Amino acid sequence: MQDLRSPDIRERLKTVWTEPLSLDPAKHAAEVTQEIAAFLAKMTLTMERRAPADTPEAKAEWAYKVSKFLMRCIFAMFAEDIGLLPQGGFLKLIELHKGKANRFHLAASDFFDTMIRAAMRPPFRPTSKNSTAACFAKRSASRSPRMS
Repeated sequence: MQDLRSPDIRERLKTVWTEPLSLDPAKHAAEVTQEIAAFLAKMTLTMERRAPADTPEAKAEWAYKVSKFLMRCIFAMFAEDIGLLPQGGFLKLIELHKGKANRFHLAASDFFDTMIRAAMRPPFRPTSKNSTAACFAKRSASRSPRMS
């Protein structure tokens, strides 16, 4: 009964009766997923516009590099969420590069290289080509996509 004196508790109880669907975590997750998807689509277009050449082959190679770079970023965030990486490490890297997006790809590449080295050591050494570490194992000889 003491809890009912809290305005936050009373507001939540009111919401349970007046807008119960607003408390559904699945709805919130879907909204967040849509926001992230829109942001990634915008980032992809921005990075693809910075392709270093105009030939179809060069643009296709650049699009592949962009998609692989973004896939690595998404995997790093996922790995943090499930505890494979220390919580907040990749987010901190992103935050350190706010306003310096043209340098982020270099720091992210170092981060990914560290993940590769860690994944190649026991007990994480991949046992097949289809392992998660394969996402990071191939390194590109040419420059990484830049975000600026």
